Amino acid sequence: STLSSSSAASDVYKRQILYNRHIFTLKFNKMKQSDKILYWKKNVKYLLILLSVWFFVSFVLGVFFVDYLDGVKKTADGIVEDPESIFHGFRLGGFKLGFWIGQQGAVYVFVLIILIYVILMNRLDKKFNIEEKEITTSDH
Repeated sequence: STLSSSSAASDVYKRQILYNRHIFTLKFNKMKQSDKILYWKKNVKYLLILLSVWFFVSFVLGVFFVDYLDGVKKTADGIVEDPESIFHGFRLGGFKLGFWIGQQGAVYVFVLIILIYVILMNRLDKKFNIEEKEITTSDH
């Protein structure tokens, strides 16, 4: 019984995806060419901004500025604590900030970026009247 109810839920989910893709395609194809161009320009703009944030947090902060965020500096004697750094002694979850961003923070930011993208695209879809509709089990 559990397997069949899980399979039925999966079937409804698959139908939902196919239905939404079909409706989106129909609505998008009916749009004026100028609206299509504007829609994709905004979509690409969102992508570029959000991917830039991801790159900055993941690579710039998590790789290139990790020592600065950890409050350390490289000297002839090796890596030593930098008491003049504004991040000296700062800990997040018990770890130095640079390490934390590289190991945890970038993942949190990535999940946040996905959430922001979903919200932005839902708003954009509504603005251009191509938003997805929920389908119920009575629709099949």
